Amino acid sequence: MQPKRMVLFLGAGASVPFGYPTTNQILQRIVDSIRPNNESVAREIWAKWAVQQGEKTRADLLAALQLVLPGSGFDSDTSGASIIDVLSTIDYQISSAVSLSPKFRDKELREARQLLNIAMNGVMQGDLMKPYRQKIAEWIVRSAGAGHRISIVSTNYDCVLELPLYEILRVEQREAFEEVDFGTSVVSPSDRSFNRPGNAQMGVFKLHGSLNWLKCEVCGRLYVNTAGRILSLEFREKSDEFNTCACTGRLRGVLVAPSFIRDVREPHLLSIWGAALQELREATDWVFIGYSLPQEDVAIRSLLLRALHARTQDSLRIRVALKDELETARRAAPGAQPGQDAPRVQSDAFLRYLNFAPRSSFNPAADYFPQGAIEVLEHLRNGGL
Repeated sequence: MQPKRMVLFLGAGASVPFGYPTTNQILQRIVDSIRPNNESVAREIWAKWAVQQGEKTRADLLAALQLVLPGSGFDSDTSGASIIDVLSTIDYQISSAVSLSPKFRDKELREARQLLNIAMNGVMQGDLMKPYRQKIAEWIVRSAGAGHRISIVSTNYDCVLELPLYEILRVEQREAFEEVDFGTSVVSPSDRSFNRPGNAQMGVFKLHGSLNWLKCEVCGRLYVNTAGRILSLEFREKSDEFNTCACTGRLRGVLVAPSFIRDVREPHLLSIWGAALQELREATDWVFIGYSLPQEDVAIRSLLLRALHARTQDSLRIRVALKDELETARRAAPGAQPGQDAPRVQSDAFLRYLNFAPRSSFNPAADYFPQGAIEVLEHLRNGGL
C-alpha cells in the first residue's frame, strides 16, 4: 500500500459520543449548573472545573444571561437560544463600545464575558468511552509507524483523541513534541521550546484553540500540556507557578469562542491555520467527522476550498460522517443495498457536502457514514485507511 496522508477533520459531532456537549447544548448545561434551587451534578462539576465558588458568581452569570435573553425565565429549558446568541451579543457590545443597560456597562460586560468563559470550560466535559478512545489513538500511532501521516484538524476545544495519543507516546518514552506537528512553535510544561518537527508522521492542528493550551500574555509563548486540560488555571485569582510563564507573565487561554464576532488574528492560530491549509493541500484523504459544514462558518469553508483548488496530489478521497437517522433507517430496511444505491438523504448538512465535494472525490454510497463518528472510526480502524 502506498503511504497515505490522511486528515481527520473534526467538528462538534465527533466529540458527542464521548460525552461532550454540542454547541447547541452548551447554554443549557450552563443554565442547569447555575439555576436557583438546582442541586444537579452539573452544578458540582461546573464549580469544580471553573475554580469558582459561591452563590455570587452564579448570580452574576445568571443576571448577565437574563439581560441578553430577557424573555427566558431559565426555569428549565432554553430551547430556541444558544451560547452563540449570548456570546455574539456580548462580544458585539464590547467591540462597539456600547452597553446593554445603564447597569450593565463595559466593566460588567467584560466580567460577564469572563464568567461565560469559566462556565464553558466547566461544562465542556466528556468521560465516556475512554477505552475506545485509546483504541483510536493506538490506530493512529500504528498507522504512523507504518509510514502513513495521520493528522487531526479540529474545530473543537476538547482533546478527546489527542490526549490518549500523547499518553501512548509517553508510555513508550517518546517525546510528543518531537513526533507531533502542532502547526506552530510550542513550549512544554517543563519550559522547553519546540519548533515544528520536520519529519512528524502525526499532526494535531486546533483551529479554535484548546483546553490544554495556555499562552503567556507577555512573551507570547504557547504552552501545551500533553497530560491534560489546563485552561482552568487561567481563572485563578492569584498568580502561582502553574499559571505563570518563566518570564513571570500570566498565562491565558487561547479559545476562539462560538460567536459571530470572531477575531482570529492570534499569531499561533494564524500559523496553525496556515499549517492546516498545507496539510489539506497535500493530503490523499479527507475524513470529515461530525462537522456539518455550516453556512455561517465562512472562514473554514474558505480554508477547505482553497486547499481543494490548490492541491498537490493527483487524487483525493473524501469521507463524511454525520448523524443521519433517516439514512441509517433506510439502509437498515429490508432489501436495501448499501454500497450500491446512492443514499437518498434529506439532511441539509449532507446536501451542503454534495455541493462542496467533487464527484471524483466523494462517492456517497461508499463514503457517507450516517451513524456518525463511531461508524467511520471503526471503518478506519478495521482497515479503511
